Amino acid sequence: MINTTKIDRVQAKINAALAQIAADEGVVVSFGGIKYNPKMYYTKMTITEKLAPKEAMSANEQLSRSVGFTQNVLGMTFKHKSAILEIIEIKTRSPKYKVIARAKNGARWKFTVSQAKTYLGGDQLINREANLNKLV
Repeated sequence: MINTTKIDRVQAKINAALAQIAADEGVVVSFGGIKYNPKMYYTKMTITEKLAPKEAMSANEQLSRSVGFTQNVLGMTFKHKSAILEIIEIKTRSPKYKVIARAKNGARWKFTVSQAKTYLGGDQLINREANLNKLV
């Protein structure tokens, strides 16, 4: 019978088996939510490529440019209403709200690219901030 303790044991064994594969291939394996009943359970497994910091920065810049920004905006912060938000994700496949930002309390907000540009101060300020970060 499938229960939470059995799921935890199986997931631990799967993680141990996949750790060597992940190390050999240079990827990160993570599991999403689990749904189960007494006879079976299923989970979502995501495999992402592990990038060096410089490669990740280049990939983030390409991602930002692909939706219309002039620089990498991931990690930039801005004030919205009474909260300070940090841009944490860009969803290229989203039809409208491509920019995802998170507040310190964990709340997430969705913005269009033009809204995010406005809150960040426009392309000139985004470029200045990005260039200052490179100098520091």
